[in-house]
Amino acid sequence: MAVAGCGGGDDSAGTTTAIPGPTGTAPARTVRTSATPAPGETLLRFVKAAGRGDAATMWSLLTPATQASIGPTLAGFRGGAAREFSAGLGTLAPQAKVILSQRVGRWGVAAVAGERSVKGKAEYFAYGAALQPELGAWRLELGGVIISGLEPEPLARIDEERPTVGAGIGAAAELDEIALWVDGERLPATPATDSPFTAKLAEQPAQALEPGRHEVVVFGGTIDTASASAWTFTVE
Repeated sequence: MAVAGCGGGDDSAGTTTAIPGPTGTAPARTVRTSATPAPGETLLRFVKAAGRGDAATMWSLLTPATQASIGPTLAGFRGGAAREFSAGLGTLAPQAKVILSQRVGRWGVAAVAGERSVKGKAEYFAYGAALQPELGAWRLELGGVIISGLEPEPLARIDEERPTVGAGIGAAAELDEIALWVDGERLPATPATDSPFTAKLAEQPAQALEPGRHEVVVFGGTIDTASASAWTFTVE
């Protein structure tokens, strides 16, 4: 399933990004990001629960809004979405490691990656999610922000040292928080947009990427909901 009190962390060091307004030129607000471990720990717990087929634990780690959309009860979740998570995301559980754990404004962003086997073939897979502080803890928000057009394509093998990296982001409400990371490093993304509800990220790493596997994470959030996607590619 791709549906695209707060944990601790040091908020003293971070980066900021200006988010353009509807014309793509005037900044609407500045978004601060900072490293914090709790979102990543929560996502890893969710992945491990998916690997065990533990629907109750997965359910407890979802925001109420997400529960309502993919449940709406634990029984409904157990018979539907939980099985999909176990069959898909659960295959990552044995090797999953946190590759990103950040706070972006009021949201958390986390991603995990690791080796898994699909139809007998090994692949290095990544999964990302947005999180929201709920009742003293972080919960996964598998929300209504759509992230598509991933570049490079997931699992692609390319021969470019400085490839274009990014995605399209769309929502039913105004996007006010957007971020992009490559190998855990925040790129100073400048989204192109002609609408407050959409943005296109297309950036290049400042330096050439080494041959081997690389990880991308994209995040988009509105005042009410958020999503994140993570994927991998290989530079040959």
